[in-house]
Amino acid sequence: RGTHISETVTELLKDLHDLKKPNSTYFARRNEKRPFEDETSVEFLCQKNEASLFGFASHSKKRPNNLILGRIFNYKIFDMHELALTNIRPSASFKPSKVASNQNRPVMIFQGDAFESDNKLSELKSLFLDMFQHASPGMVNLAGIEHAIVLTAKGEKVSFRHYVIHLKKSGERVPKVQLEETGPSFDMEVRRQQTAPADVAREA
Repeated sequence: RGTHISETVTELLKDLHDLKKPNSTYFARRNEKRPFEDETSVEFLCQKNEASLFGFASHSKKRPNNLILGRIFNYKIFDMHELALTNIRPSASFKPSKVASNQNRPVMIFQGDAFESDNKLSELKSLFLDMFQHASPGMVNLAGIEHAIVLTAKGEKVSFRHYVIHLKKSGERVPKVQLEETGPSFDMEVRRQQTAPADVAREA
């Protein structure tokens, strides 16, 4: 996190860290880093901690509630996405009746044609799929599905919602599915992106 950061974004960063446990490291120390201006310090930290993704949050008058998410390939930054965050609600503000296990990966749902038609949002979708290590399984065990992350594109904005899944009796073979919001919750808009060169993207 940067030298200046709001408490709300700090809580959000911790929530995203919790969603990635145990495959995540949270650094509480403030750092005067600018990933878009100097990639080397981020690449050093990621190599030292064997991390393939990173998140960096900051706050300023010019860029309030700022979050940069990025990926690493061959110890170099592959891409970066700077996001303007609004309507932030950390997980602590929710009181779900059930808590999902960190051992089970979330179901990823993307709503909106823009994730396919808009290059910026298509790249963002790819990042979030990598972030939560999502791959299409051959078979699905309903009992192992505990939570879902839903990203919805509305114009240039994208909402992020996290739900715990309840499976209820339906009187049929397939149970009734109920969603209960558990946080974190926030809206985002891409401020700027740095995408990988075509040859690097093909290699990755």
